[in-house]
Amino acid sequence: MTRQMQATRIRDGNRVRRDEMVAREETLCLHLNGALLVRLICSPSCLEDLAVGFLFSEGIIAGLRDIQSIEQGSAETTLFVRTVGSLRRKPGLAGAIRTSGCGAGVTLSGGVDGIERIHTGPTIGVDQILSVSREFEASSELFRQTGGVHACGLALEGKLTLMREDIGRHNALDKVVGAALREGIDLSKTVVHISGRISSEMVTKAARSRVATVVSRTAPTSTAVDLAAQLGICVVGFVRGGRMNVYTYADRIR
Repeated sequence: MTRQMQATRIRDGNRVRRDEMVAREETLCLHLNGALLVRLICSPSCLEDLAVGFLFSEGIIAGLRDIQSIEQGSAETTLFVRTVGSLRRKPGLAGAIRTSGCGAGVTLSGGVDGIERIHTGPTIGVDQILSVSREFEASSELFRQTGGVHACGLALEGKLTLMREDIGRHNALDKVVGAALREGIDLSKTVVHISGRISSEMVTKAARSRVATVVSRTAPTSTAVDLAAQLGICVVGFVRGGRMNVYTYADRIR
C-alpha cells in the first residue's frame, strides 16, 4: 500500500533530505465475462472487495449471488469476473479509465434511473455517530502514514464493523460495500462513514447499495443533498467534536 521515497523537507529555510511514506497508485484492470470492463486507478489492496462493490454500486449486479467466479490474472491488478445469467444493468463504457479524482473520471451507470427510493432507514443516536466517527478517524492508519488516502467505514448497531482505505473516495466506498456483501452483512442496516466530501456520486452509490445514512466530517454538495432527499438517504456532515449538520431526514437522528 505504500512506498518509501526520498523528499526534501524545507522548514525555516533549512533543507533536509529524508525518507517519506507515499501511497501506492496502481490500475486495476477489471474484466467482466471475458471483456475488459474498466480500468480503476486505485490503491492495490482488497481488490476483490473493490471489484464486487463496484459492480454492485454501479447497478451491474444485484448481489453476490450474481457472481459465479473471481479470478486473478497473471498480474496482481488484473481480475476476471464471471456472472451467472443476465446482468442487472448493461455496462456502457467498456475499457474506460476511471480516475481516482473528485469527479471519478467516468461513470458506467448514468444517473439515478431505476434506483428504488429508500423509504425507511435505521434510527441512530447522536452519541453513536460521534463515537463511531472518533473511532473511524483514529483507525485510518494508512492516512497517518502517507496523508494521501481516503477512508470509508461501515457501522452496524453503533459499532465500526468494516473499514477500507484507498487513494479514491469512490474506491474506498466500493471496497467497504464489496466487503460487506462478501461477509453477508445487510447493508440496509448500516451507516457509511467517509473521510471526504459527500458528492452526488457517493449518494448514488449508497442508494444502489441500500445504505440509508451517509456520514462525513466534511461537507456535502448541493446536488448530493438534493439527490439524498429524492432517494431517501440521511446525509450528516461536519461531524466534528460534539456537533454535526443533518441535511436530510433529521428525524432518523435521535
